[in-house]
Amino acid sequence: MTVGSGGRIYWTEEGLKEAKRLRDVIREEGGRARPGPRPSRRAPLPKAHGPHTLGESHLHALIEDTRKANKAEKEQEAREQAKAQRRALAAQKEQAEVKAQRVAAAKAAEKALADNKKMQHAAACRLAQQQKKAAEQERQARAFARVKAAKEAKEAEEAAARAEAEAEAEAEAAAAAEKKAEEDRAWQVQLCASVAEAVLEPSASPSGRSVGRGGRGGRGGRGGRGGRGGPVALPPPPQAPAVVELTNDNQCILCWSDVKTHLCVPCGHMCWCATCASIAGMPNTCPVCRANVAQVIQVFT
Repeated sequence: MTVGSGGRIYWTEEGLKEAKRLRDVIREEGGRARPGPRPSRRAPLPKAHGPHTLGESHLHALIEDTRKANKAEKEQEAREQAKAQRRALAAQKEQAEVKAQRVAAAKAAEKALADNKKMQHAAACRLAQQQKKAAEQERQARAFARVKAAKEAKEAEEAAARAEAEAEAEAEAAAAAEKKAEEDRAWQVQLCASVAEAVLEPSASPSGRSVGRGGRGGRGGRGGRGGRGGPVALPPPPQAPAVVELTNDNQCILCWSDVKTHLCVPCGHMCWCATCASIAGMPNTCPVCRANVAQVIQVFT
């Protein structure tokens, strides 16, 4: 298409072909539901035999139709591009969501694994503490058993010692009783001998009369008569030493094994037995009240 003198437009063969093609395209698309402006229903262009001229209004209409068709095509392309972009954005969003879900699942798995490790560690710690506590209790039980066994052995030894001491004391008491019985028997024998001697003494005299009457010259002889018929003096029986039971009031404050026999003057506190008094000597103060001591005397009961 060229513009000649006078403002006229001259179509070349190529321009006419392009215009026909556009017209056919517009006609074909006129019955379709294609978005965009509807094609113009203008009269077909006249056939040209060689270079023909068209009016300015026809040219403007053809240009406007072409512009509208191009605009509709561009709008369609823009819509398709927008759809493609939306689909791409939706795919990206979906991929992002899937990725986020995978990341969340991985984090949840890591957290569960960490929690499981913590629970296993806590269970191992509790088991170790329980084992340690059980070992400590077993050790204490063994120590208690050893102490108890030692205590029982000591008590058994003490009981055996007490039994032995009691047996010795019983043996000593039996020996003392036997000795006393022998002394009693000896005294009874001596008593019988004395009685027999006193009874047999008058019959052993050469003149029973003089001895029996005791002589007439004095009253002593009659006294002898009376003495023959009176009681005969016998020796006293041997007395066993008195056994005094030890108490907190009468035992010696030093040895705790004998009876108190010595007291301090002037406070009057009885403190020692004879053995401890002989060993301690003359103290300066009383061991009970701490008073000054003038002398220590023995008390006989």
